[in-house]
Amino acid sequence: PAPMTAVKTIEAAARFGREEALNLENKSFVPLAHTNEARALVGIFLNDQYVKGKAKKLTKDIETPKQAAVLGAGIMGGGIAYQSAWKGVPVIMKDINDKSLNLGMTEAAKLLNKQLERGKIDGLKLASVISTIHPTL
Repeated sequence: PAPMTAVKTIEAAARFGREEALNLENKSFVPLAHTNEARALVGIFLNDQYVKGKAKKLTKDIETPKQAAVLGAGIMGGGIAYQSAWKGVPVIMKDINDKSLNLGMTEAAKLLNKQLERGKIDGLKLASVISTIHPTL
């Protein structure tokens, strides 16, 4: 019910001044805050924060991997290799045929080119990352 209530409240509040709009928003929001859905969403948020905190503590002293391997190239393997290489971990991408290896390298290059087009990396960074992915049969 919250999304529809929010839309209706926004539509109605647009016709009022600031104080009247805030009062309308308050009248619409308070009943929603006491629903089972709201309690569940708050619980999900708090649990998410708890898990993130635990994960941060548990991984605090973990050593970064020095190398990764992807068995099976293709589109998914290329995406996994891209992620590892992007994070600075050299990757060996292994498959049983050249076609899949080429597909994997093409996928990694495609993902890097998207970063280049968005201006997040330059050509040197692209070349540096792609050079850490080593396809092999």
